[in-house]
Amino acid sequence: MIRLLARRIKALNLPWQANRFMGYDLDGNMYFEGPPTREGVTLPRRSVEYRGGAIHPSQYDPSTIPVQWLAWMRHTRADPPTIDELHADAARRAFVEQRALELESKDAAERAAQMERQAALIASANAQSAAQPLAEPVQATPPPAPPPEPSKPAGQGFTPESWQPTGKPRPR
Repeated sequence: MIRLLARRIKALNLPWQANRFMGYDLDGNMYFEGPPTREGVTLPRRSVEYRGGAIHPSQYDPSTIPVQWLAWMRHTRADPPTIDELHADAARRAFVEQRALELESKDAAERAAQMERQAALIASANAQSAAQPLAEPVQATPPPAPPPEPSKPAGQGFTPESWQPTGKPRPR
């Protein structure tokens, strides 16, 4: 109850508050904009207050923030997103997930039909081979081994070339 009241007061944009409330997302996270925190920085400081009260950096999870708010927080986008825009994006995501599930089930059905066709082809090939009379079994004979090469005594057949390195004087 007290936390809810504190969140409502933060959203009022009272004159003595440094950070101005800019909006909220569908999860209940609140977004604020305040003065720059360092000298020489002209961009305003933008921050988020999570609904669950996650304050510590180890509790930060960027996947819980919608893309539109991330773009606003990184100054890629000038104006904060509207609730209608967030609802439209949520509807688009639901539609994409539904289409992905439909395509996945269609693909699974096509794979099952293809497996059945392959099984039928294999069964018909096995039936045809069983119906044909077997020819005489052919004995596989290994190819004849090549004749051994005559061995040469060590050192015979080797002729060294007469190579002489060119002697270039090294500069000193």
